[in-house]
Formats: sequence, structure tokens, C-alpha cells
Amino acid sequence: MKLNIKSWALTFGIFWALIIEWITVVTFFGKAAIAFDVLNQFYLHLFCATASGLILNPAIAFIDASIFGALFAWVYNRLAK
Repeated sequence: MKLNIKSWALTFGIFWALIIEWITVVTFFGKAAIAFDVLNQFYLHLFCATASGLILNPAIAFIDASIFGALFAWVYNRLAK
């Protein structure tokens, strides 16, 4: 069975962007600072817990996870032959 690369990229991107958005909102209101700091280190301090971060953080996460999802599906399709 082959995986649809575009579908996997989109699914990974949306899912990860929603998780990052939730963590950013919770951090913006004063909770979950530890989780935000860990993710911020992973993303080389690109994330910010500000109003602009509510838009930029999920966008960065969407691009990152979409690339990972596409690579995952591509590798799976290559190995499934």
C-alpha cells in the first residue's frame, strides 16, 4: 500500500501546528512555560509567547511538520516496494 505524500504532509502539518498553537496560547496566558521552553530550544528560539507568536509559531510548525510528513511518506513508499 502506498501513502499519498501530499496528504501525509498536510496531515502532519495541521496536527503539529494545532499542538504548537495550543501550547502558545496556554503559555501566553501564564501556564505551560516549561513545555514552551523545551519546544523553543528545539526550534532554535524562533518561537515567542506574544500576540504575533500566536500566528508565527503555528506557521513555522506547519512548514516543519509538512516537510517531515512528506519525507516520512516518501521513505515509507520507497521501503514498501
